[in-house]
Amino acid sequence: MQRMVGDYHDAHSVDCNLVQRRQEDMRTRNSGTCQLGAQKITQCKAAITSALALRREFTVGEGNTIQVLERVEVFKYLGRLLAQDDDDVQAIRNQIRKARGHGRELAKY
Repeated sequence: MQRMVGDYHDAHSVDCNLVQRRQEDMRTRNSGTCQLGAQKITQCKAAITSALALRREFTVGEGNTIQVLERVEVFKYLGRLLAQDDDDVQAIRNQIRKARGHGRELAKY
């Protein structure tokens, strides 16, 4: 029996191969190695985005009075210390220092 292109058996075998490839792809994506690679790619993209953000300059003013704002590592906003690297260590230390000061005041009574 001669098979023609487009015959049911040809189409069925092509579909089976596609399904099998998709299943293999899913197994690969769920493997630890693939997930680790995906995490590294995500971290690399985040590092690039962060580095590009540090190059950005912020300005104020109009016309001839435009000034570039100074870049600082830590600044106070609404009473809270904010760090350039989004690290809360300095804010936590500042809150602990304030709490100890208030604790000493309360201890006097």
